[in-house]
Amino acid sequence: MQTIALPYFDIPLADALPWGGAILAALLAFLLGRMRSNRTRLDATLELRLQAQERLLAGALSDAIERLGERSAAGERRGAADAAALRERLLNLGRQQDGLGQTLNALRGVLDNKQARGAFGEAQLERLVADLLPASNYSLQATLGLYRVDCLIALPWPPGPVPIDAKFPLEGFQAWRSAAGDSKMAASALKRFQRDVATHVDAIASKYIHAGETADFALMFLPSEAIFAALHSDCRNIVEMAQRRRVFAVSPSTLWPLLNTLSGVLRDVRFAENAAAMQAAARDLANDSRSLADLTAKAQRDWSRLGDDLQALITKADALALAGQAFAGGEGAVASEIDPEATPLP
Repeated sequence: MQTIALPYFDIPLADALPWGGAILAALLAFLLGRMRSNRTRLDATLELRLQAQERLLAGALSDAIERLGERSAAGERRGAADAAALRERLLNLGRQQDGLGQTLNALRGVLDNKQARGAFGEAQLERLVADLLPASNYSLQATLGLYRVDCLIALPWPPGPVPIDAKFPLEGFQAWRSAAGDSKMAASALKRFQRDVATHVDAIASKYIHAGETADFALMFLPSEAIFAALHSDCRNIVEMAQRRRVFAVSPSTLWPLLNTLSGVLRDVRFAENAAAMQAAARDLANDSRSLADLTAKAQRDWSRLGDDLQALITKADALALAGQAFAGGEGAVASEIDPEATPLP
């Protein structure tokens, strides 16, 4: 019987082959077990990483959706508040028009008293301003340097805060109207009236127009439409002088559209601020979307890398299996040539 020389042992070949097959089978079983164990660990690691990525993506998406919902809700609340304010102003305007007739009827009696006349002018100005402008955009009896102005409308620059004076000198106007039947007295009273108005215009320009603090013009409120009409029809020189001094006369009927226009300007400013906030929110949302896209791309790269590693492990396992089969088949052929009665290993 032939023998095969092994280190420290002389074992017949027929006896060595079964031992070699058993060792090879044990080695293959060990390798396959290691491969299965590695694959199990790899699957567990991959599952954990995928879960972490899913939680991260879900958290980022949830935060973005929540911020968008909050901003949308805030915009809806602001829109509802503006609509409610507009409805309230329209209602106030209707009430103002209803009471305008009664106010005009009572104006003559009020104008006869100087103190009551001043209080009436300020009250009428206050009501007009309060009906058309938000309370945050005007101040009554505001301080400008050493003086107090009846109303100061807070407009953005330019033009800046606009002062309005309601203390008009009426005595000269009353004297002029009373002397309508006497041309000499009427001419004298007209000169007095023009002088009083010019002095009042100079006082307004010097007290209330401050460069860098207010707008470059001021408004002189006349509580009577009759005074406004007489001033523009019979005292054009005074009106032009006042315009040169950047002082403009307004009556209740002319101040109303002016304040309505200023209200539109302020509304546009608020809309612009809201638009800027919405643009900032859109930029934040775009940044969040880019971050989400980056996280998705990173997760896809990690998934591809894990797939490549898994394919490499599978390829190596297949190669080891083929090598084991080839080795087992070769040993069986050698045993058949040496011992014809030996059965080749499967």
